[in-house]
Amino acid sequence: MIKKIFYPDGFSFGSDVEKCVKIDENTFYKKFKENKYDSYIKTLFILNLLKDEIFVPKVIKTNNLELYISYCGNLVKTNNLPNDWESQLINVKKTLQRHKIIFRDWGPWELNPYVINNICLKDDQLYFIDFGDTQYAEKDFIEDYFNRKIRSIKLVLNYGYLYLLFHYVRRFIIMIWRKLKRPYNLLLLYFICQYLKFKNFL
Repeated sequence: MIKKIFYPDGFSFGSDVEKCVKIDENTFYKKFKENKYDSYIKTLFILNLLKDEIFVPKVIKTNNLELYISYCGNLVKTNNLPNDWESQLINVKKTLQRHKIIFRDWGPWELNPYVINNICLKDDQLYFIDFGDTQYAEKDFIEDYFNRKIRSIKLVLNYGYLYLLFHYVRRFIIMIWRKLKRPYNLLLLYFICQYLKFKNFL
C-alpha cells in the first residue's frame, strides 16, 4: 500500500482529469472534468500538432471530454531511466523550441523525487503525457526550464537519499513563499504579529 502511494505507476485522476485508466496494452483512457474543457481542447491541439513525434501518445478516439490514446507505459522512476534519458529530453526540448511551446508540471515529483511526474516509459522511450498546462514560450525560456528539470534529475541520481533533505526543505520554503505572496496572507501575518506583540509574545 505504501509503495503504491509513494511509488505510483500512474494516477487515476488529476487536476483536470476525473478518470484515467489503462484499457489494454495498447490503449489508455482519460475523462476530463466538465469544468476543464479548455484543458481537453488544448490536449487535443497539442497531440495533433505533435502527432508525428515519438515522445507523445497517439490519439485513437475522442468523444466529448473523453480521450483514448496509445498506452505509454508507467511513470518513469529514477532507477529505471533509459541510458539516453538526457538526450531524449534534449530532443524534446529542441522540438518544443521550434513550435514555441512548453510542457509544464513535469520532473521530480513533489512527494517523492524518485518518481518523474508526467513522464512515462515504454520500451526505453520517454513519453510526455500531460498537456493541460502547455503554454506559449520563447526559446530561451524553454531552454532554461528543461535545463533546470534535467539538473534536478541529475541531483537525485547523484546524491540519492541525501537529496531528500534538500528537496523537502526546498518544497517547504516554496510553499511558505507562495502563501506569503498572496496579499491577504501578508495582511493576516501582520495582524498575527500585532496580536503577539500586544500579548507580549514578541
